[in-house]
Amino acid sequence: MVRIHPSILSADFVNLERDLEKIATADGVHVDIMDAHFVPNLTFGLPMVQRIAEVTRLPLDVHLMIDDPDTWAPQYAIDGVESVTFHAEATRDAIALARELRARGTRAAIAVKPGTGIDRVLEHLPEFDMVLIMTVEPGFGGQAFMGEMMPKLEALRGRAEELGIELALQVDGGITAETLPIAAASGANVFVAGSAVYGHASPADRIAELRAAGKGAFDTGMIDLRAIHRGAAGASGDGAAGSLER
Repeated sequence: MVRIHPSILSADFVNLERDLEKIATADGVHVDIMDAHFVPNLTFGLPMVQRIAEVTRLPLDVHLMIDDPDTWAPQYAIDGVESVTFHAEATRDAIALARELRARGTRAAIAVKPGTGIDRVLEHLPEFDMVLIMTVEPGFGGQAFMGEMMPKLEALRGRAEELGIELALQVDGGITAETLPIAAASGANVFVAGSAVYGHASPADRIAELRAAGKGAFDTGMIDLRAIHRGAAGASGDGAAGSLER
């Protein structure tokens, strides 16, 4: 199933309730929390998330791009929040944090930057309900899609199938009607799109276009994955994976 989660990072913050109504046909709302430390940008925090949850019927997909998620992430496990995503690079104990989020009734998700390897995530995959593969450097919207991240998706989807577990695979960054099928064919099923949705005259029409693009991703001959550039940032990556074990 293809899920489209528009990012309100590209919405008009002064008219946020209006812009939430524009994406009522989406499957969820991607809420980026940035602290100007983990990433060089600042957005908002828990009070705004609480208010957003009060004015939309869509489930919230909270993406924490912050330092010390071990302390702060559990606070976001509130009514209306379907999943809380924290970064592998920022956590002290990803497994303990994921278990705490699940215990509080929300889905636990872990995100990795383009330069971060996924070996440790693969090792502990059943601990997570969703893995977010960043297809841009986190912090700002409007960046170009990094196709060289596709081997990570393929490795994660393959491992989930080997284990027989249900795993949501999310991609965030540069998602358009052209790039979404590439990610879908590599195993992704949850797609974050910001400027591609809110930059369109009709966000609802764009959501429908993205959903249709995902559903058609596996049509014979539509995608040649061999043509996708396989860069250095593959399944292993160059960066640290963060602390996953207790």
